[in-house]
Amino acid sequence: MPYFFLGDDAFAMRTYMMKPYGRRNMVQQQKIFNYRLQEPDTVRLLFEAAVMLNNLIRMRYQALDVRMLDQEDAQHNLILGAWRTAAITVRKSCDAALLLMATSGAEWRATSIASAERLPLEDGSVDLLTVASAVHWFDMPAFTREADRVLKPGGCIAVIGTYRIRTVNHQNELIKSKLIECREKYTQELDKYRVIDTKAYYKFYETLEFPSYDMTRWSMEYNRTLTAPAFINFLQTLSFSIKYLERHPNTTFFEEYRDNLHSILVSEKEEKEASFQLTWFYDILIARKPIPTMPTL
Repeated sequence: MPYFFLGDDAFAMRTYMMKPYGRRNMVQQQKIFNYRLQEPDTVRLLFEAAVMLNNLIRMRYQALDVRMLDQEDAQHNLILGAWRTAAITVRKSCDAALLLMATSGAEWRATSIASAERLPLEDGSVDLLTVASAVHWFDMPAFTREADRVLKPGGCIAVIGTYRIRTVNHQNELIKSKLIECREKYTQELDKYRVIDTKAYYKFYETLEFPSYDMTRWSMEYNRTLTAPAFINFLQTLSFSIKYLERHPNTTFFEEYRDNLHSILVSEKEEKEASFQLTWFYDILIARKPIPTMPTL
């Protein structure tokens, strides 16, 4: 997998340097890219994902430790792992981050784009299947059959839902109530552009099951302190906001929402960067395919 560094305008452009777009004349997709790149949790999440993948490889493919991973000798000299020279095929049309998992030795499985209901994978060939912020779009009966087909016995499917705002907080109770009222007002308009009704969406993840699988579910909570502009930047990256902007390309809806939030935050004190606290959570489900028991004689 190609490596890269995250940088800002202080760094020159290089093939290994990922930088935000210039702030002038940005289109919506570039604004979304900049927000996601500069989001405070990005580096932490990338680091945690790398650690989890490293641990998974060590547990599942113990024979790969020496061959695939970088090592240090007694003099602290770097010994390059085989992953650096492994042949990797990447579909240029893929816009999402590509997750590449070693299967055996220095052999890598190529990546491809396919329907979730028709995966281009062999029967019983997958240890871990992950879905993030997407499973509610799937044909679930078809996807459940396909996931069961490609998973090995004992293999797992990990499902992560999209965010759900739990609370809006501020130390000033009057400001807090105004923030909640303001958010409810603008959310009512944006909810019209959701493909799935909010209540139906919540129920979907609360009742999601993979029949006959051992399942564990929990919620992961995040607490963030946001200014009004930071919250609106985040809001505009979500699918229903993008649909709203497609329908209303000349709208000032989000600017008005931002200004109203900001005016509430500074109403009781003079602060240019007044902020509030937002708590949201993600639904997480891990389901493990049963391992067939051997018949007793």
